Order: sequence, then C-alpha cells, then structure tokens
Amino acid sequence: MNSGRIPPSVYSHDFYLTCNDGFKEFSEGRRLSYIKKKEISLLDISERMRFLDIGFGRGDILYHCDKLGAYSYGIDYSPDAVSIAGEALKNSSKAKIIQADCLSLPFPDGFFQRILIGDLIEHLPFEKGVVLLNEACRVLSKGGFFILHTSPNVLFMKLVYPFLIRIAGAEKRPAILKHLAIQNSVHVYEYTFFSLRKLAKKISVPCRIWMDEDLTRGGTFRHLGGLSKGQKVLLKISRIFKNPIFSPFRVVFSNDIWMKGVKA
Repeated sequence: MNSGRIPPSVYSHDFYLTCNDGFKEFSEGRRLSYIKKKEISLLDISERMRFLDIGFGRGDILYHCDKLGAYSYGIDYSPDAVSIAGEALKNSSKAKIIQADCLSLPFPDGFFQRILIGDLIEHLPFEKGVVLLNEACRVLSKGGFFILHTSPNVLFMKLVYPFLIRIAGAEKRPAILKHLAIQNSVHVYEYTFFSLRKLAKKISVPCRIWMDEDLTRGGTFRHLGGLSKGQKVLLKISRIFKNPIFSPFRVVFSNDIWMKGVKA
C-alpha cells in the first residue's frame, strides 16, 4: 500500500475508462456494474432528494440518480473525472459536478439527505478516512444517511485471491497481475471488516458494517470468466454463504465491505 495521498493526475481518462470498476458497463449505454446497482438500491433515491456522490469518478451514479429526479451533486478532485462526468451529464439541468477535495466539502451543514462514498476510502490514509467520514456526517441532514463501499477486503486478498491466481492458468495470470499492480498503485489503506469498524468508532454517527453476501458480484467478479475451476468453486461457496448461518465466514470470503451511517 502507499503511505500518502495519490495525486489527482493519476486518476486519468485512461484510469476511469479502462480499469476502474464498471468501465465496460459505462461504455455500453451507461449501464451499471453489480456494485453500482447495489449502491443505487441501498441509497433509496427519490424525486427532489438532495444527493451527494463523493468521488464520483465517471459519474455513473450521478447519471442514474439524475434520471430518478434527484438533485444530484458530485465532487471529485480529478480534472479528468470532472470532464468525463460532465459529458455524461451534459443534458441534465439538475446535476451539479464540482472539482473539490473530499476532505473539505464545499457545502453547508445538513444539506444532503443521501450521500455515497463509493470505492474512495481505500485511496486515503486511515486518518484522512476519518476526516472524510466526519465531513460527510457534517453535511448530512437529520434522518439522512450515507452508504460506503470499499474493496478489496484485505483478508480476501491474503487468503483467497492467491488461490484464484494459482488456478487461473498461464493465459489469464498476466491480466490478473496487471490488475493487482494498478490496484496497489492507487490504494493507500485497504480495509477488513474489523479495521472499518475501528474507523467507524471515530465518527459522529452510528454505523452498521457488513460483508456482501454475493461473493461473485452476481457472477461478474473480475476475471471469473476465464477461471472455469475458480468460477465453479466461488459460485458454490457463494451459494452456501448466502445462508445467514455462515455470515461470519464472509469476513474472509467476501471482497466487498459496506457501511451505512444514519444521522439521528
């Protein structure tokens, strides 16, 4: 992992359109990946709701929340993210995108009813993640909530992913290793269920943290298509772990960690 913040220039057009989660779906008619569909579902967006996407990337979620009739705001410190999202939202009259730092949100207290922090916190040092979440809580209205998603799960990467690499086959292994290299170059602090719970204790609203029950992201988990043996193994494990009895094992076998914080 890196020890400091990543320069915004690293988050380029190429990063967002060739390797960032959901880039294929985005390029195919603004469709959403498994994770982004789940984010929309968990946010429970309704018409005229004020929504903030912190670190919006390509603007996938902003685009769909705008279609739902929300007043959608987004901040990102990457100029290329602003450019890509601006093109996606060029026909919107309600969505507003701003180039800004997530550690100092340019909004008044209690302004938003819903906030998304999707695949962002792992790009920050732990202590900056605390600042980010407290800023999100500041601009959240009473009764509102934020949804956070982070991946990878460190335990999954240490204990499960090496197995997937071993069974991948020589033709698929280079792509996996390239993905890992990109991931390691931009992730500053990756989480487990337990370290995210530690972070949650440092912010001003109560939070619930859980692991995704679908270990294969709806069968779209990265690289599964080329791993016939790995696909079969993970699909079988995923079906078992959807049973609540086995939920404790998800802290290792699930790669997606979720958090919801509600402001009383």
